Amino acid sequence: MISRTRLITLLVAFIVASVIVGTYLLGSLDVWQEKIQDRFFLKKNPPADIIIIGIDNQSLNAIGQWPWPREVFAKALRELGSARAIGIDIHFSESSRLGLADDTLLEKELIRLSGKVILPQEIRPDGFIIVRPLQLFADKASLGFINVSPDSDGVLRKNKTYLASSTSFDNASSKIPAKEDVVRIDYRGPIKTFPIFSFIDLINKKIPERILADSTVLIGVTADSLHDTIATPFGVMSGVEAHANIIATLEQDVQFKTIPRTFGTIFVYVAAFLATLGFWLNKRFMTLLLYQLGLALIIAVISLTLFSFHILVPFLYIFSAGVITAIILVALLYITESREKQFIRKSFQYYLTPEIIEEIINDPKKLRLGGERKKVTIFFSDIRGFTTLSEKMSPEKLTHIINEYLTGMTDTIMNSRGLVDKYIGDAVMAFWGAPVANQNQVADACRSVFGMIAELERLNIHWQEQGLPRLEIGMGINTGEVIVGNMGSERRFNYTIMGDEVNFASRLEGITKTYSVQCILGESAAHEAEKAGFTIRELDEVMVKGKKEPKKIFELVTCDVDETFKKVLTYFHEGRTLYRKGQFEKAILSFKKALEYGEDGPSKLFLERSEYLLGHTPESWTGVFEFKTK
Repeated sequence: MISRTRLITLLVAFIVASVIVGTYLLGSLDVWQEKIQDRFFLKKNPPADIIIIGIDNQSLNAIGQWPWPREVFAKALRELGSARAIGIDIHFSESSRLGLADDTLLEKELIRLSGKVILPQEIRPDGFIIVRPLQLFADKASLGFINVSPDSDGVLRKNKTYLASSTSFDNASSKIPAKEDVVRIDYRGPIKTFPIFSFIDLINKKIPERILADSTVLIGVTADSLHDTIATPFGVMSGVEAHANIIATLEQDVQFKTIPRTFGTIFVYVAAFLATLGFWLNKRFMTLLLYQLGLALIIAVISLTLFSFHILVPFLYIFSAGVITAIILVALLYITESREKQFIRKSFQYYLTPEIIEEIINDPKKLRLGGERKKVTIFFSDIRGFTTLSEKMSPEKLTHIINEYLTGMTDTIMNSRGLVDKYIGDAVMAFWGAPVANQNQVADACRSVFGMIAELERLNIHWQEQGLPRLEIGMGINTGEVIVGNMGSERRFNYTIMGDEVNFASRLEGITKTYSVQCILGESAAHEAEKAGFTIRELDEVMVKGKKEPKKIFELVTCDVDETFKKVLTYFHEGRTLYRKGQFEKAILSFKKALEYGEDGPSKLFLERSEYLLGHTPESWTGVFEFKTK
C-alpha cells in the first residue's frame, strides 16, 4: 500500500504539472520558451555559395555620401555577371538625384543580367504594394517582398515566404523555392558568419572571380551608421546577413517541426513524476540535489539533441514542471525533516550573518575551528579625529552618534554584498568574496565606498541640525589571498579573515590622512576597479612600516571627474613621473600647475616633498616613500 507521504508527493506533482500544462496550452510562457531555444543554436558553416557584398564604412568613405548614384551600383553589377543570382537589399523607389541618365546606367545592367537581379519591395498583408522599385527597374528585375515579422520580443525567428500572390526577397533569391508560407530560420551563427566582402573591393576588382561564379550574391548595408539591423537569436546583425540565413535555410530545405501538444502535455507530467521519484528514492539533500540536477540536465540534452534535428519540444514547460516539483518537495522535506538545521538557525541567527548560517546548515562541519585560503577584498574605515571628538562629548551623545554612524555604514556594506567582520571602536572592518564567492568583489567594495560617502553626508546634515560636528572618514581597500574561517578557541570563535593582505588593507586606510584622500586601494584592487569603470589615480610607491618590499598604492577617486579635475589628474601624473625620475624642479612645476585647477591633497603633498628633496636629494633615489609609523 502506498504511504501517506508518497500520496502527498504525487498530489503535489500532479497539481504542479497541471498548472504548467495550463500555461503551456495557453502559451503564457512561449516568449521565454523562444528565448531559451535561441540558446540552442550552434554556429555552423554557411553554404559556400552565398556571398555578401557589404556597404560598409570603408566603402562609404571611399565612394562618398549615401545614397550613392545609380552608376555605382551599375559598376558593381558589371562585376557580377558570373553570379547565379544577385539580391540587392536596397530600395530604388525614387529617381536618382542626378537625373534620368544615372537611372539609365543601372537599367542597362539590369537588362544585360536578364532577370538575375532581385530587387526588394514592401507589401501589406492583403498584397497591396507599399514601396516598389521604379518602373524602369521593376520591369527588368525579379521582385521580392522584404517585410519581416519579428516576435513580440523583437527577435526575428520566422519569416514569410509567400504573401498574397507575391514571393519573398529570400525565396526569389533561393535556388530552392519554399514549401511553406512561413519558414523558421535556421541561423548559422552571429555576425560575419557568412563571407562578407567590401563593396569597394568589388568595384576595384579585388574579389576573385571563382568566389562569385555561380553564387547567390547579396548586396546590402553593413555599416552601423546606416542602421539596417535586426535582432536575432545570435544578437543584432545587419539585415542582409539575416537574409543570407533565410536563403541558406531555404536552400538546405530545413523545416522545423513542433511536437503535438498532446505529447508535450505527457512530457510535462512525466517530468513532474520523475522529480517525485527522486524524492522517493533518497531523501538526503545532496543526493536529491544531484538527482534533480541530473534530471534537469537530461531534459536539456534531449531538447537540445531534438533541436539539432529541427524538432521543437516545449523545453521550458517540461523543465519547469521538474524543477518546481523538486523545489516544493525539497521545501516539504525541509519543513518535516530539518530539526538540526532549525536548531542551528535559531542558535546562531543573532551572532552570524545569514550567508554564514546557510554555509553551516549545508555543512555543519564548518563549526569546527580552522580555515581555508581564499581571494577576498578587504575593507577598513575609520573616523578622522575621533579621539578629539570623543573628548568634547558626553558618553551618551557619543554613543548615540557612533551607533547611528555604524548602522548606516553597516547597512551600506551589507547592501553591497559585503560581510562586516568587526567594529574596532569607531573603525569598521569588512570583506567581500567569502563565505559566498563573488566575481565582482572589488566593484562591490568600491560601490560600497560611494554608498558610505553618500550615507555619511546624509548623517552629517542630520547631525548639524542638532548642533553636532561633521564626521569625516578614511577608507582602505586591498585584494589578495587570506585565510578565511572560524578563528578562536574551542568554546568561542568567530568567522573572520587573517593574513598579510589584511594588515596591508589596514595600513592603506591609515595613510589616507597623509595623502588627504578618502579611499586608497592596493595594486590588485586598483586594476580590477579600473576594469569595472571606476576612476583610479596612482598615488605613490611606498614602504609601510613592518614591510620589506615597496608597494604601489592608488586612490579611488570619489569626487566628480569633470574636465577641470581631469587636468588635475593629468598634471599630477606628469609630476609623479618626473618625481620618480628625480627631476624635482620640473615636478614642482607640474604639481603647481595641478593646484592651479583646484585644491588637491596628493598634488599638495608631492609639491612639499619635491621642494624638500630638491635640496636634500638622497644619493640613491628610488622614488619609494617609506612610512616610519603605522
